Amino acid sequence: MTNWIARSALALAMPGLVIGMTPAAAHADDTTVTITVGAIGALLDPTLVRVPANITCATLEVATNQGSATLKQAVYGRIAFGSGYAEKPVICDGTPHANSYLIWVDSTSRAPFRQGSATVQISAYLCSPTFTCESGGSGIQIVHLKR
Repeated sequence: MTNWIARSALALAMPGLVIGMTPAAAHADDTTVTITVGAIGALLDPTLVRVPANITCATLEVATNQGSATLKQAVYGRIAFGSGYAEKPVICDGTPHANSYLIWVDSTSRAPFRQGSATVQISAYLCSPTFTCESGGSGIQIVHLKR
C-alpha cells in the first residue's frame, strides 16, 4: 500500500516538474502576425510553386520562424499537395514586408502542380532570442498559379 501511495504522489508531481523545467520567458504575446497572400503565384515547374505574401508583425528580433505554407490543388480528379517555407527571413517592425514562400509538391502527392486555382495556407510562429513569440496565419486563401 505504501508503494502505491508513493507512486501516486510521484505521478501527481510530474506535471509540475515538467512545467517547472520549461523556460519561464517562453510565451506568446498578445500581438499577432498578419499574413496577406498575393492573388497570383508562380508555377516554377510541376514540383515547385512560389507564393507571394506580405507579413506584418510587431517589433521583434526574429531568431526563429517555425511557420510554414501548405498548398492544395485539384488536378484531373486528384489532389496535388505540398508544403514549404519562407524564402527570406521575416522582418518584424510593425510594417508590412514582402516575402514569398517556396512550396514543393509532396513526394506522396498523386499529381503535380499545374496552372490554375489552388488553396494555400501560410502560418508564422516567430520567436526572439529570449523566447518572446508572435504567431498568426493567413487562413485558407485562393491563389491562381501561372507560369
